[in-house]
Parts: sequence; structure tokens; C-alpha cells
Amino acid sequence: MGLGEFTTRSNATYLRIGMGVDDKDRPRAVIAKRCKEGTAGAVQVFKASGDPALDKDGNTVWRMEYPNVEGMVVKIVRSVQEYNGKDIHTLDIHIEDGGSLFILQIDRGDEYWGDFAMRCPNIKWDKPVKLCPYSIPREDNPDKRNRILMVYQGDEKVQRAWNKDSADGPPQPIFDEDEKKWMWGKRNNWLDNGPIEEAIKLVSYTDRTTVPGEGANFDDIV
Repeated sequence: MGLGEFTTRSNATYLRIGMGVDDKDRPRAVIAKRCKEGTAGAVQVFKASGDPALDKDGNTVWRMEYPNVEGMVVKIVRSVQEYNGKDIHTLDIHIEDGGSLFILQIDRGDEYWGDFAMRCPNIKWDKPVKLCPYSIPREDNPDKRNRILMVYQGDEKVQRAWNKDSADGPPQPIFDEDEKKWMWGKRNNWLDNGPIEEAIKLVSYTDRTTVPGEGANFDDIV
């Protein structure tokens, strides 16, 4: 029968966190999965400007939206993809449930990434998790929002290991007067090299991934 051919299984479902609206047209954070136009329950994606989002071929972008993703975390990896000529660094959280593999990709340094990192030390990696993104208007400025990635295990909320006043927590961002912006580099490096790195190692001890997936195509980012 001759020699067979190498094949690569690509059964993973890639997920991203985005902004949608509820049944009263109020903004809410969602976990999104890209899909084809015409898929039952699909929602069209729009830019912040209100213009329709388009893929690399100029077609409108559609996705399914969910409030959470749930299962066993079987792997956490850092990845780098190119999008519009720019390197995008993500943290890929592999979640397995009922033989299906979901990969939630979070951009390094954004608020969801930082919030997840702060909760990592308190997560029991041998138990299922439920990840729920929230985008909550700030009381002092409703035009800005606090973005958190809440982690549930059973009926319990997994709390952050530190708050802004913790002496042993990550460095606070510094406002650069010359650049006129907040500098988050030291904080992000501390979280990446500390709780994120530790979580990657702990999860790898019990890596039970059975459905491998290929890297996401960032031309299809949601």
C-alpha cells in the first residue's frame, strides 16, 4: 500500500474576547468564535467607528458570541503571530471539555491578560475552571471601563493574589511626562516572568491535551 502521508489535525476552536451587546443593546464583553455568514446565531462584527469589520479578502466578519468558556486547563503557552505586519504576542489558554479543545487567546499586556495573571496563583489547576470576561463602566468615568477575566471554580470566585496596595505585588505603572502615557513594561514583565510562568509550569505537569491545533490565522482575528 506504499507510504502514507503526514497530516496535521486542526480540531481546536480558537476564541477571542471582544465586545458585543446584550438584548437591550448595552455593551458587554463576550467570548467570540469566528464563523461564516449565515450561521444560525451569528453576529456581524463592527469596528469602533461603526464600519463593518472586513477580513483579508474584503468580506464581512461574523462570529458566535458566548458568556464564558468552561473545562480543564490542559496547557498554557505563549505564542507570536503576525497581523498586518505587526507581531502580536498572546497567551493561549488550552481548555478541554468533553474531548473538544478550545484555545482562548489573550493579548499580552491587555487588561484581561493582567487580571488573569493576578488570579493565577489562586487557581487549582487540577480542577475545572470557568472563564468569564466582564467590561464594567468605571464609576469615576463612565466612558472608560474596567476589564476583568473572572475565574470560577465550582461556585467559588478565584480572587486576585494581590491588589494595588500589596507590598509584594507587581510594580505599579509609571506615567511618563515626556511620552504623556502610562508605562506598563515593568508590571507586565513581572507578571509574565512570575505568575504566568509559574502557571505554565504547573499546568504542564498534568498536560492531558488530546486534540492538537494549529496556530491561529490573525488575518481572521475577531
